[in-house]
Amino acid sequence: MYKCKFCGKQYDMCVQLGGHITRCKDNPDLNINLMKIKRKFKKRIVIKKECKKCGKEFEQTIIEDGKNYIKKFCSRKCANSRIFDIETKNKISIGVKTSKNIKNLLKIVKLKKCASGVVTNF
Repeated sequence: MYKCKFCGKQYDMCVQLGGHITRCKDNPDLNINLMKIKRKFKKRIVIKKECKKCGKEFEQTIIEDGKNYIKKFCSRKCANSRIFDIETKNKISIGVKTSKNIKNLLKIVKLKKCASGVVTNF
């Protein structure tokens, strides 16, 4: 059993006692403890924004202290989706095709050199 040193109320667990002591009416430091609790809760502001990808309107909550991540998109789906133009798609496809060809050529060269008995490091 845990007993409050201010009012004498008893609790089974020390966690319960800790929660009681911070709010006990007989506690002389009550005003100081309440100030610490109030500091944790900052003013929250709700802003309506428009998604850059789909144009849908969404709400963002901002806390007064200013250390917030500003959302640009309404969801993870919009944030992770990519829209490529034709030029970019062509560049990507050429890069993938050539990298596959280079890897295949290196495998063939390694197999030929290993078969001939010459060991080389790539």
